[in-house]
Amino acid sequence: MKNKPAQINYDDHQKLIAERAWHWAKRTKRDFQELKAEGNLVFSEVIWKFNSSRSSFSTFLWKCLDTRFGNLAKGDWCQPTLEEIPLDFPSKDSSPERTAMFEELIRTLNQDARTLVECVFETPQDLIWMLGHHGKAVRINRHALLKYFRKKRGWSIPRYQRATKNIQMALNSL
Repeated sequence: MKNKPAQINYDDHQKLIAERAWHWAKRTKRDFQELKAEGNLVFSEVIWKFNSSRSSFSTFLWKCLDTRFGNLAKGDWCQPTLEEIPLDFPSKDSSPERTAMFEELIRTLNQDARTLVECVFETPQDLIWMLGHHGKAVRINRHALLKYFRKKRGWSIPRYQRATKNIQMALNSL
């Protein structure tokens, strides 16, 4: 007999979601907050699929979380195709003053930081294809950028960290 969602309280399972997200974040080097958000999404999906005659909800949720996070780790996570990603969407604030200020900020960065910024802002389609697994598009995140710069450009981790630190300091100075 399937339970109604009203009988299952999210607060009772929030700790389980966080624990599993933390476990997989340490194991896969993925962002904990990203995994926790994905876990919340899994909760909202499986609440409708739960059958109380087969197991407890906590056991069912545990298995569903581990399955989803395992698929993420293998790169089999359902990602949008490249055609579904809007690459030319308008900015919320694209005033000429803000654009000029941002361009000036980029000029103050060191060469490695400028390279990183240009890679993210000027070639997202190429970067997505380079980072894709089996033709699937992937999100551009810190881990994916580090992987790209280490493998394709030969950067060391300290070099990448110095570049990101330079970007962070420049943005904090605004």
